[in-house]
Amino acid sequence: MTLLAIRQIRWSGTASAMVIPMVLAAMWLILSHHAPRWRAISAWAVLLLATLPTSAAIFFRVMDAQERGNMVDQSIVPSVVTRDICQRLAATAPGKRLVVLASPSTSTEIIYYGGAKALGTLYWENLEGLRKAAEIYSLRDENEALRRIQELGVTHILLFSWDSFGQRYVRLQRGLGKDDEARDGFIPALLEGTRPQPTWLTPLYYPLPEEYKLGNDQWVRIYAIAPGQSRAEWFHGVAIYQLDAGKEDLAERSLREAIALEPDKINSRVALLLLLASQERPHDLATEVRSTLENLHENGRQIIEKAASDLANSNQPSAAASLQKALAELDKP
Repeated sequence: MTLLAIRQIRWSGTASAMVIPMVLAAMWLILSHHAPRWRAISAWAVLLLATLPTSAAIFFRVMDAQERGNMVDQSIVPSVVTRDICQRLAATAPGKRLVVLASPSTSTEIIYYGGAKALGTLYWENLEGLRKAAEIYSLRDENEALRRIQELGVTHILLFSWDSFGQRYVRLQRGLGKDDEARDGFIPALLEGTRPQPTWLTPLYYPLPEEYKLGNDQWVRIYAIAPGQSRAEWFHGVAIYQLDAGKEDLAERSLREAIALEPDKINSRVALLLLLASQERPHDLATEVRSTLENLHENGRQIIEKAASDLANSNQPSAAASLQKALAELDKP
């Protein structure tokens, strides 16, 4: 057990601290002219034994790295992805403490890498947190799920294809067997799309780097908790997710849904203008420019000119020119 514990990175510092006195004592005996010969020989043996594990670990890691070349060690990919996501989430909410609902293993890494809070880990001190997480996973009513999430201060839900813990949490909560179906819980139903996504969940896109070679069947699901947001705001959030995922047709549909619900919704109109301009669809762009001017009145022109400026500054001069041209066409008598 001791060797297995030392093998874990978080215990290597403690193990090294225990080795230091042994090394110092051995060096003193080796360098001492008054020490008997047998003590000096014993000191060399102690020094060798103390440094052998670390030296062997370094040697095998170097050999393993040379064998892999530029390939990423697949065993560390989940941890690397979790750390990157935690850092991104923290950057989007500076000064705000993140509280994440995830699987037990992922929760541990969230706490370690992201400095965030998580509900359930597999440490015995956190048994109550495990129960609370299992309860949310297994709830059938999304309104009840939101109530519990708000009570616990959860800000995000983070799920991985390799560690979703979806049905397992539900089985634990309901006392089911390992082969029993548990697809009607809140999180399993969310993952499998068997019920509409609640409007208080905003999806956030995270692209899995291709160099990790995880395969097309692997995925990451991130949701921000946004209670009280309108359906228009939810459609806008979904559209941003779809744009980041490269699904422009779906994003356009979501943006038009948001605008239909709230015609004066500025961020959705700007996003739609930018999308149409980048796709170089002059007729649709002219129609949307006209609609923006009609619904936003005196602010409409400033918003359109700002959108054109943003396109120009983002190295999209052609799209910026298309937007400026559409605006100019409307000014003609």
